[in-house]
Amino acid sequence: KEFSIAFPNDLMVRQIRSPLSIPRKYPRGVEMPVSAQIQNVGLNNVTDALVIASIRHLATNSEVYRDTVVWTGNLATGEIATVDFANYSTLNVATYAITVCTELLSAVDQQAANDCQPTSGNYIFETKYNEEVGAQAIDVPGTSGTYYSRRPFTPRGRIINGGIQDLSNI
Repeated sequence: KEFSIAFPNDLMVRQIRSPLSIPRKYPRGVEMPVSAQIQNVGLNNVTDALVIASIRHLATNSEVYRDTVVWTGNLATGEIATVDFANYSTLNVATYAITVCTELLSAVDQQAANDCQPTSGNYIFETKYNEEVGAQAIDVPGTSGTYYSRRPFTPRGRIINGGIQDLSNI
């Protein structure tokens, strides 16, 4: 026979749907959706919950975005609901961390360990320029080579594409 071992009241954040984590890159200045899924893992139905999304600038750990959604419905045991927040947009090129948490309003949540995603570490995404080419290194002339005056040599360097789009004719 099937049976469940669960708390009577337990709502969890199942996953962050958007923004997508690295290696996905988002262009700066373009709105990106913020979305997550919640799941009732308790025995009683969930009818009301507060779901909070927070985005922090990873280098400074400062909060740059916060949105709260009051979710209402009727989630039976095991059912999943999608929660969409306001879109996020920034003109900065940086790395960010997002956290989504839920608070059960229709009862007392008896398992706090699963109320946020990620449960450990950071869920990281980044914004980039569309095109960003940069010099990475100078190979020739090098520090260990011997070069003579009035003798030609072919300089050689390396470039790096730090943007989103593929580059050509550089």
